[in-house]
Amino acid sequence: MIRRFQTHWRLYSIALALGAAMLLGHAVFGTPPGSSFKHNMPWFEGFREAFWQGVLYPRILPDLWFGMAGFYFYFNGPSTFWIAAVLSPVVCPGCCTNSAFSVIGALMLLASGGTFYLFARTFFERLPAGIGAIAFVLLPYHYLSDWFARQAIGEFSAYIFLPLLALATVRLIEARKGGALFARSFAAISLSHLPSALILVHVIAVMVVWAAFTRDSEWKQRGIMLARFALWGGLGAALSAFYWWPALSLLPLVSSDNLYSSYFEATQWLFLDGQPEPSETTAMTSKWQLALVLAAAGTSCFVLKRAQNLAAVRDWMFIPSLIAVFMMTVVSYPIWHYWILNLVQFPSRFFVVTDVSIALSVALIVNHIARVGLPNLSPTLRRGVLAIAATGLIASVAAGHQAQRTGVKTYSVERLLDHTGPVDYIPAPLFAANIQRFNQSVTDATPDAKRYELFFVEMERGQKLAMAKLQAVALETQIQPVAGRGFDLTMTLAAPMTVSLPIAPWPYWDARSSEGEPIPFGTDAELGVLTIDLPAGRTDVRLRAIASPAERASKLLSLAALLILVVFQSVYVMRFRTFRPSISTDPQT
Repeated sequence: MIRRFQTHWRLYSIALALGAAMLLGHAVFGTPPGSSFKHNMPWFEGFREAFWQGVLYPRILPDLWFGMAGFYFYFNGPSTFWIAAVLSPVVCPGCCTNSAFSVIGALMLLASGGTFYLFARTFFERLPAGIGAIAFVLLPYHYLSDWFARQAIGEFSAYIFLPLLALATVRLIEARKGGALFARSFAAISLSHLPSALILVHVIAVMVVWAAFTRDSEWKQRGIMLARFALWGGLGAALSAFYWWPALSLLPLVSSDNLYSSYFEATQWLFLDGQPEPSETTAMTSKWQLALVLAAAGTSCFVLKRAQNLAAVRDWMFIPSLIAVFMMTVVSYPIWHYWILNLVQFPSRFFVVTDVSIALSVALIVNHIARVGLPNLSPTLRRGVLAIAATGLIASVAAGHQAQRTGVKTYSVERLLDHTGPVDYIPAPLFAANIQRFNQSVTDATPDAKRYELFFVEMERGQKLAMAKLQAVALETQIQPVAGRGFDLTMTLAAPMTVSLPIAPWPYWDARSSEGEPIPFGTDAELGVLTIDLPAGRTDVRLRAIASPAERASKLLSLAALLILVVFQSVYVMRFRTFRPSISTDPQT
């Protein structure tokens, strides 16, 4: 260990200094005000509170939307917030929500560098693998766009598991092993960010088909390779089914059409279509990031001409890069318009995969320079390295400018924990009632940022109207949120009636009296809130979210997949220990 450190002390020193600087900077400056900042802070606060109160997977956060409840963790991946909830008391005890979340972001970033290092070590020595890992951490889309500008925390955490999935893919193709790692990594990415998982399904499918037809000459072997990936990929999907199955099945219950649908249509962001993009700043950043992808891939071509036994590196460098170029230009319009990939919304999300390609290119070039020496580098490669450095610098400046413009549009931190949430996950009746009032208060000239803020105003107004309606008929009213579960209610009425509550409607509420008797509930047609039927006098009501049929079935599927994986790995370990050859000390053996 000491000898390794002495050999690569500069690399280790840079890595340690970078890690320390990131942790310190994130702790001091807190979470940047990116696009999803207004969502991440209350989600993290509510999730962490419910988690440490014993609700390990809190799908409902009752404090959101002015106390009407938010159902976001039916639809958003939980793994990011599991990591944050578990680690925040350890790495940042006593920190405020903003600082704790920021420190967790730094740890996620460093963890992604560590997993990329493991992947790169499959092909390269420590020095090029380490420099590639540092590049992977600092790439403009990974750090500046994902953390500072967009703060897409689900996509950000998927970076941790992506290199492990890439490593498992290489092992499955080259050595026919690594299936368990493939299943676990794919499940972890699915639990982090479904759009990234959907992108990876298509990229790896192309990669596997390419490998099957370029490395195997027999149809039988090709079929076995394809079946191997289908089996382990299916197992990974089953492991994460307890999240994505309910999420997809419950989408019809919420307002999946949000306030600015054209902005979230992938076809609006395609290059070379002759049409203006929804955001010039975002489009310009994406163009420079795409230029960085092309510069890295082009420079790597000259190195790989002289390299041997690097077919897997070639696959991970060029296949994601070519797919990204294709999917971000107008030639891919039919795919975005008709195929399931339109759920990804933004073509730029393919940069998640191309960041692996760029970092591998950096490691490959550093490995080549270490072998031939910098003075012996050909003029073509020198120009390629300069092109990578220049496009990387310009892309970073563009991403930084995008982050700066985004930060100006955020809302005050003081109100974040009261009312935030994406409008496309509001139960449909509540959304319809509020959008009706909202449409009366805006015009076509109202800018998007102002529209979003005005919709918040209408949601708050709707909650106050529902509360006023309840207080007008109830002699006594107490509504107590229960973290991650629902509400405890106390109502006193002069006569039996149906009362409207300032709570979002949900078909999987379960309302019961203190004696355990079920209480009928419905929806207020005017305000879009929950209604319950109560008798005269004082009634204590226990309102809890219960599992949908899809949720119950998905849990069984995930449990079955987990058992299969445990049995497989147990058998594998036992066989390895049983049949491991002994090492003889006899020199003639």
